[in-house]
Amino acid sequence: LSKYVFTLLAAGALLTACSDDDSFSAGGQTNTDSLNVFFEVDQSIVMVSTATSFDFTVKRNKDNGAISVPLTYHGEDLTPFNLPQSVSFAAGEMQKTLTVTCNENMEMFKNYRVEVIVDQAYTTQYKVQVDGFPRMTIDLVKEDYKPFATGVYTNAWNDQSEPATLEYSEILDMYRFKNITSG
Repeated sequence: LSKYVFTLLAAGALLTACSDDDSFSAGGQTNTDSLNVFFEVDQSIVMVSTATSFDFTVKRNKDNGAISVPLTYHGEDLTPFNLPQSVSFAAGEMQKTLTVTCNENMEMFKNYRVEVIVDQAYTTQYKVQVDGFPRMTIDLVKEDYKPFATGVYTNAWNDQSEPATLEYSEILDMYRFKNITSG
């Protein structure tokens, strides 16, 4: 009896696994003449409480004269940012630094994630990017930590010492040691 049940289940699985409804469509043709506009790396940015802007850099591989490249953004909450809608390269210019200004709606100690994307018409989307990527993720936080005291941190495992700064946040009423590392 178990042989028959198993055979029926296997046959049913095979018959339902195949389908004539194939909704696959090939992606667009790669743009081999593209300027290959790209970002080198993702960024993590920590802003001090008085900061009102941050920068990121966009590059291109080919100089085909002056050009404006549209940018799009994705993120859970982009309202605190005035994001540039394009990057304009002058003739001969291979990289451009863009400035994003932040308004008063930016919350302290909230982690913001902003994904910046170059339009596919300006990238070689199917080519393995040697120099960079057509999208970049920026992780951003604004905090009010300030230096409170300095001292020496000694690692008990390897007995190495290095300078350390104790920081204090008035908003959180909390102290921290930031970036204590040992060799």
